Amino acid sequence: MLQLIDRFKEIWLFILDLFIPQVQALDGEALYRDRILVNINFAILFIVITIGILIPYLISITSAGAKIANILIILLMSGISLSLAVLRITGQSLIAANILLTVIWAVFFFSSFYFGGALAPTLPALFLLPLIAAMLGGTRLSVVWTVMMIMSLLVLFYLVKTGYQFEQIIINENFSTAWIIILLAVGVVISSVVTIYAALNRSLRKVLSKKNELLEFLASHDPLTKLPNRRNFYHHLDIASKRARRYEQRFGLLMIDLNGFKGINDTYGHRAGDLLLLNIATRLRLSVRQTDMIARIGGDEFVIILDNIDSEEQVGAVAKKLFKKIEKPMLLQQATVELKASIGAAIYPDHGCDLQSLQEKADKAMYVSKSRTEPYVLWEEQLFA
Repeated sequence: MLQLIDRFKEIWLFILDLFIPQVQALDGEALYRDRILVNINFAILFIVITIGILIPYLISITSAGAKIANILIILLMSGISLSLAVLRITGQSLIAANILLTVIWAVFFFSSFYFGGALAPTLPALFLLPLIAAMLGGTRLSVVWTVMMIMSLLVLFYLVKTGYQFEQIIINENFSTAWIIILLAVGVVISSVVTIYAALNRSLRKVLSKKNELLEFLASHDPLTKLPNRRNFYHHLDIASKRARRYEQRFGLLMIDLNGFKGINDTYGHRAGDLLLLNIATRLRLSVRQTDMIARIGGDEFVIILDNIDSEEQVGAVAKKLFKKIEKPMLLQQATVELKASIGAAIYPDHGCDLQSLQEKADKAMYVSKSRTEPYVLWEEQLFA
């Protein structure tokens, strides 16, 4: 059952999007507003057609009245069509919304002159104007159409007071039936509009939530490798130090620099360089535990936080494993390339509790590794004695 409902939603959204310019579909909020507008047009169109079909069977009206009713229905359908056409062609949802609102106002206001004036059963439809305006254009548009509705009602009551003779195309004994039909129709439109608004509002919240999650991810991760970036690394480093201090644990900090990356990048191009970095990122992920953290903090620089380590030997074992993974040949643009790495390490709190100093020590150990062409160097004071 749920699958059928989801399938129906997909088909319905596809139909709605046929009336929305492609450029609007790229903007989540604009697409949301346009879908509401199209839905409201369809809801009103459905009610108008239904009433047009049922009225001859439910109430009796004069022959002249039947012509007037048909004209009003045609005007309303034409206005709905014009609103949808303007939206599809121009993408101007506010103009399309005002066209719809204007047609609703004109049809139901002027129809009151043929349905008994201030007692016309069509008057409740005017109360749709502020509601629809609020959903399509916000508070400002709703205020405008609320004023328009009030002024229209005041005009009708003024005409009644001055003795203006309104026409009545509904036979007296069917007058209450006409009121019931219009009230039901207005109720159906209001419930439909509110339901549509609520459903699409939920969809918009989901879209915006995913969008915010994506923005948050992009702000804290490297766009190429999807690894945490420098900012995210510092955040994790701070958490690791607090956790280690609280539980009296140690953690290792590994700084990794890829030797020869620039030459490969220059020889094979940036696309090949990006593929190489993606490959290295994957190898690093597969070489450490899920509790460890890997970040890309520069062009060819990576850093790893080894959580809750027992000894220097454990850090060394991981570093050597990483070196072997990195140096495995890889195929780039039908050429086999090999890469080496320089890895420096420092341990918290053995080599210091100051995080900046700890990172500097791991970085210096990495440069010693590079200068000595050794795969891995652990910080010790004797290195710079």
